[in-house]
Amino acid sequence: MGDILGDYLRSIGRIPLLTDEEVLQHCRLVRAWLDQAEPTRADVRKGRRALERMVNANLRLVVSIVSKYRRRIRGNCIDMMDLIQAGNLGLITAVERFDPARGYRFSTYGYWWIRQAVTRYIHENDYTIRVPHSLSSLKAKLGRLQAESGGTLSSQEASLLTGEDPKRVAQASLLSFYNNMVSLDQNVSGSESAEFSIKDTIASSNVNEIQDDYRWMEPYLGQLSPFERQVLDLRFSNDQSHSLVDISRLTGKTRHHIQAAEGRAPAS
Repeated sequence: MGDILGDYLRSIGRIPLLTDEEVLQHCRLVRAWLDQAEPTRADVRKGRRALERMVNANLRLVVSIVSKYRRRIRGNCIDMMDLIQAGNLGLITAVERFDPARGYRFSTYGYWWIRQAVTRYIHENDYTIRVPHSLSSLKAKLGRLQAESGGTLSSQEASLLTGEDPKRVAQASLLSFYNNMVSLDQNVSGSESAEFSIKDTIASSNVNEIQDDYRWMEPYLGQLSPFERQVLDLRFSNDQSHSLVDISRLTGKTRHHIQAAEGRAPAS
């Protein structure tokens, strides 16, 4: 995704910016197209061309605004390119609604619409389970009411104050639980590989447990001679492993015999 974002930034960086006079001229063409009930073909053609030129020239403004939310979306399921596209939709709305006759700059007006589109996208997609914008707005409203009441507001009281159904108030109250949920595909912070996700840390049910590790060896151990089994027990005991010198002293056999028994055991 870094390559996609880099290519996008390089492509919009080659688009020339507009002067203040060009901004006013293009915005007037857009208004001449959208304000008419039945615009002419020429007005439609000029208006669409002006709208496209205004949007393309301000794509870097969207990236500048979205970059301020980079830390906020870090670690969740929101992608930077998706957030930029949401900001671009806000930019289109700003161009369509901007009226140069009111006397303020387009960058100021566009900033508000882009930020609104970006924050709304974050609110709708900042959960593992997608939450409607109206419900997340109700959650924020309940949070303010609880803060004003000192955290003593009941569900029934909140329902009366907001005019919402008690069930909907309860759903909004559960959003704090949804907000703490994470995706199993989320990358583990600090991992050396970007492909290492949370689900990679969960043991599979097909993996042998510790007590099962040596069960497969039982049929093979039964084929060993008592001396070979004794050597393996002493060499690879979980409690205390012994050196060849120790085993030689314990069994009365030479190191050569012990090494030979140890070498024959795996083949058996």
